[in-house]
Amino acid sequence: MNNKTFVRTLLVDSQNKQFIKSLDERSLDSYIELLSKENKIENKYTIIDFSPVIEHFHIEIESALITHKNEEMKIHHATTFNNWLRFKDIPSDKESIILDQAIKIMDDTEKTINLVIASLSKSKSNYYSTTNHERDNLLNTIINDSAIFIESILCQIHAGIIFSPTMLQKSITIPQHLVSVLSKLQDLLREEAGVNPNLTLNYNNIIEQACIENNLGIDPYSIVSLTNANFSVEDIINNIYSSPIKDIPNYGNNLMHRERILTWAKASPEKTRRAILISEKIKKILSIIGLVEKIKNSDYEFSRNPDDIENISLQLENLSKSS
Repeated sequence: MNNKTFVRTLLVDSQNKQFIKSLDERSLDSYIELLSKENKIENKYTIIDFSPVIEHFHIEIESALITHKNEEMKIHHATTFNNWLRFKDIPSDKESIILDQAIKIMDDTEKTINLVIASLSKSKSNYYSTTNHERDNLLNTIINDSAIFIESILCQIHAGIIFSPTMLQKSITIPQHLVSVLSKLQDLLREEAGVNPNLTLNYNNIIEQACIENNLGIDPYSIVSLTNANFSVEDIINNIYSSPIKDIPNYGNNLMHRERILTWAKASPEKTRRAILISEKIKKILSIIGLVEKIKNSDYEFSRNPDDIENISLQLENLSKSS
């Protein structure tokens, strides 16, 4: 992604007051990855309690939950989230209560996650044969389902970390859930962006115009990366500029002019808008995958340091004001 297009701020380490990593203030896409402090010498991470991020996500999707058509998913999700709210505030000395509630949260979120994945599978199978208007309605359901998934998987990870620091390192289901949802969304993004199933560029795409013109609101580098396409932005630009140069006579002074006619696909506004919505969810899921990989591949400790948590809350508040 072209970082020049983003406004950035810095997080501050509460221990030594040093600036650590930059935060994209325009969205939470990369924020989850930054909820850790790295000790490169010992290959160890400190994962900061990210309950403020979960609460922030919940505020974002409240309106989506109200209009969600799947009542079973909506009710079960609301119940689980309310139980998680009570769980996160249980005093640390109530260990037996914490462990019992952590198991319950993980079980409850598993049901919500499976409901979401079933709904996404159904929506995806219907997506390709719909009209533009029907596709907009279907995508709204997909985006809402994805938001519920993101919040639920974060609740599950949060409860799992508190239950047992090593449990997530051995987890098979959490990575599988993330990859399953990511794969579905990537297929839909390829459909809207104009990337063929074999990852080549389709003639009907939104990427070429974004490579040549900068007024579409999308970053072609990001779209190429998120779709795992087997071509690059540079490939597209070079191909567009590979059209032959012709010598054109200028009959006024008997001199020759040089001419090259460039041609590229015009992006569909509907496809562009839908691609942006899908991309936002993919980037959040990739951030969670990054967090899980840190947990699985290195020694880590979970910090519930009030200063660290307060720092996250302040950054979220600043992010909300700037968006």
